[in-house]
Amino acid sequence: MEDKHADSPHKSSHRHRHRSRSSHRPSHRPRSSSSSQDSGSRSHRSSRRRRSRHYSRSSRRSRHSRWRSPSSSEWSSGDTGRSRTRMRLEPPSPRTSCLVPQDDPPIVPSAPVAPPTPLPVPAAPFLPAPPPQPAATGISGAVTGSGYPWPFMPFTSMGAGGQRLMSLVSSSVTPPTWQRHGKAWKAWLQVAGSRDVSSNDDIRLTVTLEYFLQLRDAKVSSSVALRSLSGVAFFLKLHGWPDNTKHFLFRQALKGWKKEHVRREARRPVSYKLLARIVEACSHVCSSTFEEHLFAACFCTAFFGALRIGELLPPSKLKPGGLLCDDVLVSNGSLRLRLRVSKTDQYRKGVWIPIQGVQGSVCPVRCVAAYSAIRPQAHNFFVHADSTPVTRFQFISVFRRCLSAIGIPPGDFSSHSFRIGAATEAARAGLSEVEVQRIGRWRSSCFAGYVRPDLLL
Repeated sequence: MEDKHADSPHKSSHRHRHRSRSSHRPSHRPRSSSSSQDSGSRSHRSSRRRRSRHYSRSSRRSRHSRWRSPSSSEWSSGDTGRSRTRMRLEPPSPRTSCLVPQDDPPIVPSAPVAPPTPLPVPAAPFLPAPPPQPAATGISGAVTGSGYPWPFMPFTSMGAGGQRLMSLVSSSVTPPTWQRHGKAWKAWLQVAGSRDVSSNDDIRLTVTLEYFLQLRDAKVSSSVALRSLSGVAFFLKLHGWPDNTKHFLFRQALKGWKKEHVRREARRPVSYKLLARIVEACSHVCSSTFEEHLFAACFCTAFFGALRIGELLPPSKLKPGGLLCDDVLVSNGSLRLRLRVSKTDQYRKGVWIPIQGVQGSVCPVRCVAAYSAIRPQAHNFFVHADSTPVTRFQFISVFRRCLSAIGIPPGDFSSHSFRIGAATEAARAGLSEVEVQRIGRWRSSCFAGYVRPDLLL
């Protein structure tokens, strides 16, 4: 009996292809009939589709495995062909510990942490908090301690901007003047005591009157009383109060005070002849020729330049001041001095002083030129052989020793005697008041007190 499938070439070729494909794979089921072959072919095609889906899912899983969570691991079941994701409970193996991130350590709940305490906001850097003043005085926040850059400075009501101006106000006067003002204001506050001086002008006027009488009982001079009232007036204006020191009674009382205590200035001037004797005595007082030329140049420069001691020399070896090396020029028989700062030039504008030569051994040009030829290199102009500057104390000490060497008591002279002597000699030479005022750089008629011909020796 012929096979019913023999006349069908299409089906025979299909069976041939199936045998050729299946010959390359092991078969797990026996092929007993054509129906079993057809069912095997269908199962083979379905298994191929399942395997292709499984491979595609595995490839997608391998591509996304590097973005998985460190606390989870993906694995697929081989017998079912499905992919599952489970939490990994065991620690990773040592082989993969360097590739797979480790699990985060468990968070152990601890005791509740108190919130951080907020730091206090610092005060403004330009002004420390002023100590409060007793409310009875009526001066709130008046700074009276000595640890502040401007003692006795009141606490202004203009806010932070007003307090920043106080440092500039304290710089408007010289430190010695500021110290005198502060001392007078402190004494005025002590007289005020517990009275509320900020509430009434009459109370402040009464306190000023008591302070004025206290100065009178202390038997101070009228000039000291005038300076003390000036300090009180400064702080009264600084508080925004009327200046009661300019009251008519106080002005007239000061005039009577001056008439009762007429005190003549006892400092004697250094005349031209006395200067020559002092310069000659330097050879007996000084220990070397260098020191002789040094102090001779100092004395002549102080006299002919009508200089204050602070304009000539520094206060000490460690503090700046005096004439510097670039401030002295000697040329063509003349001497020029530059004053960078002085008592009447607080803004440091500077001024050049020309000095002409004279005949004799006290010629300032010749003395300064002789000293400049042997002086060492130094920042200051008047220095010793070891380049240390000459100080005020050394100047006064040598000056008094020279006076004692020529038989003149040194108690009637001071470093200011050279400036007094310059004004006195200029007036004796017949110069006008304007010219005398220009020589000493005076801005008022106070130069008249420096002209003392009756005290010349």
